[in-house]
Amino acid sequence: MFGSSSGVRAYKRRSKLATVVGFLSVCALVGGSVQPVAAEAAPTVPAVAKAPVAGDFGDRAATSSDVALDGWGDAAGYHLLLGREAAGFAWREVALLRPAGRDESLWTGYQCLSGDGRYAAVAILPGSAVNHQAARDHGAFAYSVDLLDSSVHPLASGVGLKYFSPGCGAAAKAVFTLDTGADDRDTGLVQADLARGTIDFSVTVPGQVTSAVPADAGIVGVEGRQLVAVGKDGRTGPVAQVAGDAYELRPVPGGVAYLVTRAGTHTATAMLAKGGVTSSLGTGALERTHLFQGRAGGAVLAGATATDSKALSAAHVKAVSDQGLVRGGGGGGGQPRRPSTVTRSRARTRTGARTLRPCWRRGPERCSPRRALPSRRAPRARRPPTPRRRRPAWWRHRSASPNRTATPRRARWQRRRPPRLPRHRRAPCRASARTGRSCSPTPPR
Repeated sequence: MFGSSSGVRAYKRRSKLATVVGFLSVCALVGGSVQPVAAEAAPTVPAVAKAPVAGDFGDRAATSSDVALDGWGDAAGYHLLLGREAAGFAWREVALLRPAGRDESLWTGYQCLSGDGRYAAVAILPGSAVNHQAARDHGAFAYSVDLLDSSVHPLASGVGLKYFSPGCGAAAKAVFTLDTGADDRDTGLVQADLARGTIDFSVTVPGQVTSAVPADAGIVGVEGRQLVAVGKDGRTGPVAQVAGDAYELRPVPGGVAYLVTRAGTHTATAMLAKGGVTSSLGTGALERTHLFQGRAGGAVLAGATATDSKALSAAHVKAVSDQGLVRGGGGGGGQPRRPSTVTRSRARTRTGARTLRPCWRRGPERCSPRRALPSRRAPRARRPPTPRRRRPAWWRHRSASPNRTATPRRARWQRRRPPRLPRHRRAPCRASARTGRSCSPTPPR
């Protein structure tokens, strides 16, 4: 029923042979008698970047007191980082800011460094409120941080989250800006003492005042095309006229240094307003020229290509080069470039080049001129037009028939029935010999 005895014996021999071969294979794997194979090279470990040291920044870096400040936010709060030149500008977290009772997934903010390099003024806002205009105008939290002992002092709530706020001065003073009225009708200015962690005074002025910083003449800011000084009573007085858009104000002994640019140009000019007189300090490209707050009431001009050494020395402004940086010095003092309007361009040339969209900038920090770069895709060759197939004569005759129509998908004919009028609306056929009208047949029922 199951086959002959010779077939069963052959099956048993094959089973024994397979068992012996399998056993020898296992012994060979365990005993290591297999044919040797070249081992793969050990994976290369990526080189770890060397920690920065003071010697990387010059001979005097070990005794320098220069510092750099930065911040970033996440769900834990807003992290404030400090880097000292004496330590090779290695970042170290000095404070973690987070208002009590707030559970947010992201925090964002701006910060500035006082003139003595010891205190930091910070304005933070939850990431969920960034898209709300009212929150950006007067919904942020203000803090003062001592960079030596990492102590944090909450100053106020309800300040604005602006790219030019807070603004720090030569001493341990800072000004926070907020918009109190609709459509930027009124501006609130809050001056804080960062060393004590208190508010000195707050005023409200009509109009829009930007880039406010504490100076010798009081709070100095930009209002339209002029620099104005704001007193403790809220009164404003002119400081200097500006021939363009002013930004990045930095207080210097006896005056204010600032950058100005004109519409339609791509250059920025560093100016000094002192005693009602303005003088030029230097010029440079709009994307690379910036003013930073320095020590002892001075300022630092970065990225300028043409400077006046005598004017810089008299104004206590130091010029530094940014040739070793790819994108220039960047916006310092909590004044990065901000988006404003978007210009959409989809123009393409016949050679396949495409016109890039210009970058986003606000106010004086405009975009660089448009550039045409080669497209990633090769230009498509135009296909010849496909000739239409000639339809037979019966198609034209059927299409021209008033009582027949075709569906768009397939040639399926349907007969159009004329509308059937009610019985009481049917009129008899009357022929007129004078007009020559003939009767039409009565519609079928």
